[in-house]
Amino acid sequence: MKRLIAVLMAAALLASLTACEDTPADDPDDDASVTTVSEDPEEETDEEEPVEEPVDESEDEPEETEEPVEEEEPVVEEEPNPEFVAELVTDAPMTADTLASYAPEDGGTVTYNEDGSVTASVSDISFDLPGITFGENALMYIKGTASADVRVSVCYGDSYFNSFDVPAGEFEKYILFDCGVEATEEGVPQGTAFAQVKSADGSVVDITISELAVYNGNLDDYKADVEWLANAPAEYGVAYDETKFTAIPVNQDSFGRAQAVNSELTVDDPALTWEDDGLTVNGATLVGFKLPSGVGLGKTVVVHIKGEAASNFRLWLLDSVEVTASRQINMSEYFNFESGEFDYIIELTAEYFDAEVADDTAMQLAFKAPTWDTTLDGLTINEIGVYYGTLEDYLAGEESDPDYALEPVAEEEAADETSDETTDESVDDTTDESADGTAEDSVVTEEA
Repeated sequence: MKRLIAVLMAAALLASLTACEDTPADDPDDDASVTTVSEDPEEETDEEEPVEEPVDESEDEPEETEEPVEEEEPVVEEEPNPEFVAELVTDAPMTADTLASYAPEDGGTVTYNEDGSVTASVSDISFDLPGITFGENALMYIKGTASADVRVSVCYGDSYFNSFDVPAGEFEKYILFDCGVEATEEGVPQGTAFAQVKSADGSVVDITISELAVYNGNLDDYKADVEWLANAPAEYGVAYDETKFTAIPVNQDSFGRAQAVNSELTVDDPALTWEDDGLTVNGATLVGFKLPSGVGLGKTVVVHIKGEAASNFRLWLLDSVEVTASRQINMSEYFNFESGEFDYIIELTAEYFDAEVADDTAMQLAFKAPTWDTTLDGLTINEIGVYYGTLEDYLAGEESDPDYALEPVAEEEAADETSDETTDESVDDTTDESADGTAEDSVVTEEA
């Protein structure tokens, strides 16, 4: 009996152990938890991969941003000199009279060459620059060679200078003199600036200065002038041949008309000062002179004007009813002229923009202030002349042909031109100004 009980207990124990071994494989709940845990890392890995890609891209970005930093180095290099144009600068003579100083005086040598250049064996040499005064903005142009390193400067006294250090060999520099100090300040030296070439270590150097000149303005002004000159009008720089022009005396006999804004001025008005060599205008907005012969519609003339002006002005033809009868020449825009002496020839064709009031003949040459409501102040007219023909004819050497125009203007007709009746037909150019905010003088009368 005891043996039977023992056998039964052993069998029960075996069955119990077998059931424990099978449970993990057959339990559905355990399978679910394992699946969940095993899938979650896969899902997280899939979601993290796009996050890692921008990280990789951002690591490359510093390499891309570093490239421009390396390319910025040439920016700090010195700007090359613009084109040298002799017409835009004023030569500074290098002579014994303009020599400011040189060293050493006991052992140095200075030679003035026939071509205007200077050759010297010195430690430094300086020349006066009469065109540059303290407090003004100006450029010095200098060109030459040196056998060793030198400093090239434009100086004012011992304290104010702008310089370039240049290596041995050829040098060519535009140097702006603008120290930002008022000339009225105490201690500022008097007189003009000077150009200086000085050895870097104080030793004697063989120096040649072949060009020395000044320009009134800064480097940007100069570059703008160079650009303008490249597109200058055909008349710019054309030589004047007085034998081909009919002179118009600048006197009261040739006087056509004058006005201040829209008020007529007489020939003896205080705004007009007549001298033996011409007319000076102060306070008039317009002054006109009679042409020897009228210019018919579509016909062309070349006029010559010479004088001096304190500021910009305009020029055009007027017809018998005092209407603008040609294109208008704004001296600042057309010839890059702002002030100073002028000596130009200009081609003008008789044409009209308002045929309702225009005559078919240009009778006068008119000088006009820059705008309808400003005046000519400090304008001196010394010479006026007219060539009947085109600029092309003139350049070809053809003679002036007054018959090509119309009959000479009689004095009686000229007097009628300034009558109240004809003036009433004129259109005040303030009308144009109120229309669009600007004075479009090309479509108005002499009041323009």
